[in-house]
Amino acid sequence: SAQHAALTNGIFGHADETDDVHTPTRSHPGTSIIPATLAMAERQQVSGELVLRAVVLGYDVCTRLLYSLKQELIAKTGFHPSSKGALFGSAAAAGALLKLDARRIRHVFSYCAEQAAGLLVRTRESQHIEKAYVSGGMPAHNGIGAAQMVASGFTGVEDVFSGESNFLSVFSPEVDHAALTRGLGQEYELMRTSIKYWQVG
Repeated sequence: SAQHAALTNGIFGHADETDDVHTPTRSHPGTSIIPATLAMAERQQVSGELVLRAVVLGYDVCTRLLYSLKQELIAKTGFHPSSKGALFGSAAAAGALLKLDARRIRHVFSYCAEQAAGLLVRTRESQHIEKAYVSGGMPAHNGIGAAQMVASGFTGVEDVFSGESNFLSVFSPEVDHAALTRGLGQEYELMRTSIKYWQVG
């Protein structure tokens, strides 16, 4: 299935730590977003142009969410910031390839908020498998799952980023709401990524 392909390739993508890094947020967008996008693209049989658009969208959603949460603050609480951003980014890319409209994408994000997980405890696992799961496979798998549920008719909260007990306020004490849209359509976060010089796994 697309979900299991994304899970497997996401884990492989981060297994030896040669994946990309978005330095400003210290996240690894590609290890989740690209496997999720490729799995959905194969399932939906879409063009290469739509694949590239979905990847760019996924990177923007992932990193802007982390800018807004101020990833360094949520890391202090014991959560792994990368897994949260990558979950929303993977879901956005999958939702785009499923041609979900704006309202349904909001519902997808609502299911992402419900699944947001990933603890820094994963650093205690000596084989590095759990980190590859949390950083790569889990967000890709769950993002596709959220998009497919909504595509099949599931409804959700209209705006999980506002109101009482919203996603942002629950995970961060100092939310920067403007970061979600600052420079949107003009500054592409994909351009702020780099590839590691050496594997560190």
